[in-house]
Amino acid sequence: MVLEASRSGGEIRKVFSATSGFMEEMKDMNQDTDSQMRPYVLVIYVAYAVFLFTAIILVQSFFIPLEGTPQIGSATIVGGVDVYSDFFYKNMMMSAVTGGLMAGKLGGRRVVGGFKHSILMIVIGYGIFLFFIPPLWM
Repeated sequence: MVLEASRSGGEIRKVFSATSGFMEEMKDMNQDTDSQMRPYVLVIYVAYAVFLFTAIILVQSFFIPLEGTPQIGSATIVGGVDVYSDFFYKNMMMSAVTGGLMAGKLGGRRVVGGFKHSILMIVIGYGIFLFFIPPLWM
């Protein structure tokens, strides 16, 4: 840029001041965009928390009391809670990975940055499920 300014006969000081103003404006726009996207990252975390809460309520209040009761109009018995808890474990893992990647894309404008969100969500979800719905192997 300095070479082009000197070749064209312009003042280098004006070129640098214009470039500096442009760079400051770009930095302000990036900060503004980051602050506008934070609520969307929060929405992803809240949706994940609602999923965890719903899964725990369903297993604890609905599937466990129904275990072993006969089905209406059938000779079969309602199956074990293990199938449902395994389903929710797998769904929790997939929701954490995809939600984390989306949070990374929205919050940091890079999908790769979402791996930290994914890992955090998996650890939180696994910890909560471990306490309320122990896995099959425990």
